[in-house]
Amino acid sequence: MELPILRIFQPIYKKYKSILLYLFLGGCATIVGFVARTLFIKVLNMNSYLGVALAWIIGTTFAFFTNRTWIFEHNDEQILNEYIKFCGGRITTFFMDEAINGIFYEGLGWNYYVVFLISSAVTAIANYLISKFFVFKQNDK
Repeated sequence: MELPILRIFQPIYKKYKSILLYLFLGGCATIVGFVARTLFIKVLNMNSYLGVALAWIIGTTFAFFTNRTWIFEHNDEQILNEYIKFCGGRITTFFMDEAINGIFYEGLGWNYYVVFLISSAVTAIANYLISKFFVFKQNDK
C-alpha cells in the first residue's frame, strides 16, 4: 500500500538515498553501540575500557555490514579487506573526535554539548566520505 502524497518525496529519496540511509542506519549503529556499552559496563560490571572497546567493535561491525549491504550495495568478494579499511577509517575519525574534543572542550572551554554536536557532525561526514570514496568505491551506486 502506498500513500499518493508520499510520491512527491520519491525524487528526493532517489537522489539522496545513500545519505538518507546512512543517517538512519548510522543512528541504528549508535544505538547498537550504546546498548552494548551499557550492557558490558553497567550490567556485566566490565572494566570500562574493555567495555568501550568491545562496544566499539560491535557498533563498527554493525555499521560495516549495514553500509556494505544497504547504503553502498557492495557485494565484492574482498569482505575482509573492506572490513579492515572500514575499521581503519573509523579509527581515523575516532582520533579526529578526540582532537576536536581536546581543542574545543578541553583547550578553549567550549560547551561540552556544542562540541559533541560539532564533533559528531564532522566525524559522520568524514565516515561517509571514507566509506564512499575509499572502502566501497568500486560498486557505489
